[in-house]
Amino acid sequence: MLTHTLPGHALLWALGIGHCDISLRNLMRKPGSTIAVLNDFDLASRFNPGEATPTQPGFERIGTKPFMALELLNGPGRSGRLLRRYRHDLESFVWVLVWVCGCVQDNHELDPIPQPFSTWIDDAPDMKVVVQKIVYCFREPKTQWTADYMNIGSTAIRFLRQLSAKQHHIYCLEEDVGEHVEKSDISHLRDLIGIAESKGLTLPQGMLWINESGWNTLRRFKGST
Repeated sequence: MLTHTLPGHALLWALGIGHCDISLRNLMRKPGSTIAVLNDFDLASRFNPGEATPTQPGFERIGTKPFMALELLNGPGRSGRLLRRYRHDLESFVWVLVWVCGCVQDNHELDPIPQPFSTWIDDAPDMKVVVQKIVYCFREPKTQWTADYMNIGSTAIRFLRQLSAKQHHIYCLEEDVGEHVEKSDISHLRDLIGIAESKGLTLPQGMLWINESGWNTLRRFKGST
């Protein structure tokens, strides 16, 4: 389901529409269908095509805590003073995958939600959630993944580790330079695709349109209507 919604989400971001609340319940699929839908754009951000981020920070922080990027739960992101970037939504997609790997069996969410996921709920302190997510990410607890998703959980964990800086804050790093450098949106998505393919996961044909040339063309797009 994630690989069916990622291309549409990337297209919308390139055209100036940021969803900003990627969560399990905002990803939907009709039973018996292979078509997945990204739902609930009520709190989406709009910005000019070609811009990397909405021009105004979200002072009313938007997101569902178990799936929010760590950077949005810490520091300036915690108070809503951090500009949203594509990588924040992409990280949310991956946290959805982590949640599914640990909390979904036979197409149903487990009841009760197991530890540590049950401690990531919205009324938990932000920093507690950040620390617990980091611990979960770096422990790679395969024994806590459900039987349905044992073979794909490592893809999510590896991508999240790749995003993590030494300080356990989320940055985007170019490892061949000596300072923090914001990678391009397509670079983040390509990283995730590469990790999935290295794990033997088959991606739908809809992902193949995403390349540097196509992304840049979309970012320069100016609607005439």
